[in-house]
Amino acid sequence: MTTDLISALGMFAAGLVLGGLFLYSFSRRRLIATAPDIARLDLEVKRDALLRQLRELDDSNVEEKQRLELEAAAVLRNLEGAPQAASAPRAETRPATAAVAAQPSATRGFVWGAGSVAAVGLLVWFVANQVKQRGANEGLTGTVPQQQQPATSNQQPANDAALQQLEAAVKASPDDLNLRTDLAKAYLDRENLLSVFEQTRVVLAKDPENA
Repeated sequence: MTTDLISALGMFAAGLVLGGLFLYSFSRRRLIATAPDIARLDLEVKRDALLRQLRELDDSNVEEKQRLELEAAAVLRNLEGAPQAASAPRAETRPATAAVAAQPSATRGFVWGAGSVAAVGLLVWFVANQVKQRGANEGLTGTVPQQQQPATSNQQPANDAALQQLEAAVKASPDDLNLRTDLAKAYLDRENLLSVFEQTRVVLAKDPENA
C-alpha cells in the first residue's frame, strides 16, 4: 500500500508540474502578444514629441526644422508598418479588468491539469488496493465460479478488437484529440490506468483547456 500511495503522490506532483508549465506558457504568450502594442505606443509617443517640437520651433531655424521634419516622417512611416493595436483604447481605460479576466483562465488551466493527473493517480491507488483485496479473497474462497468465465471470454475479443481499432486510429492521426480522448476512455473501461494517464498527458500538452 505504501508503494501505491507513493505512486499516487508522484502522479499528483506531475500534475502540479504540468499545471505550472501551462501557467508559464500562458503568461509568456500574453507577454509576446503585447510586444507589438508596446512598440507602436513608443512610436506614437515619439511622433507626438516631434510634432510638439516642430510647433514650438522658430521659423528662422531652418536646419533644425528640416531635421525634425525628416525624423517625424521616418516615425510616421514606421507607424504605418507597425501592427495595429485593436484593443489599445480599452487597455488604457480598463487595464485592471483585462488582467483580472486573463488570470482566471490561466488559473483554471493550472487547476484542471493538476486535478486531472491527481485524479488518475488516486484511481491507480484505489484500483491497486481493490485488486489486492480481490486476490486475497480469492485465495480464501477459491477460484471464480465456472459460470462467469464463458461470458468474460466472449466479451474479451470484441473489446480487444475495438481497442485495437482506436489505437490504430490514434497512430494514424496522432493530433486528433477526440480520438485520444476516446482511447483514454477505452483504457479506463479496461482499468489500464497508466495508459489513461499517458493519453491524458498528451491531450493536456496539446490543448490545456480541453476539458
